[in-house]
Amino acid sequence: MPAIPEDHFVYTLEEWSKDPLNKIIDSLPPKIEVFFDIGANAGGFSSMIKNKYGDVKIYCFEPFKKTFDFLEQKLPYAECINKAVYYGKDKGKLLWRGGNIGAIYLEYVNSGNDNIDTGEIAELTTLEELSIDKPDLIKIDI
Repeated sequence: MPAIPEDHFVYTLEEWSKDPLNKIIDSLPPKIEVFFDIGANAGGFSSMIKNKYGDVKIYCFEPFKKTFDFLEQKLPYAECINKAVYYGKDKGKLLWRGGNIGAIYLEYVNSGNDNIDTGEIAELTTLEELSIDKPDLIKIDI
């Protein structure tokens, strides 16, 4: 699995362009105006949504700073939010299983696993607190 955001972006595009995952993209509604990518990682899926829908408002949620910085640069058309979506306002230490940049998780959610401390504390928020557009489609990969 890819260990850096650049490689994960390419990996995601390749993964979703092949059967059976491309059938999911093909089966999405013919038009959406607002898309939420919760756990956006490097933005590969959001990039595919932009390609499919063109003029769509995209919100990307990514708590890990290294990946978030890449996401902001790679997807200038998206509103990137450096927070984790949660059912309450809180903070949590981000840990990494190593090897796969997509394997970042909150310590107290997945405690007990071997991990690498990222040294980051994620800000957790609810969608309601953000006062942003309501989505037509949500992808959650957390």
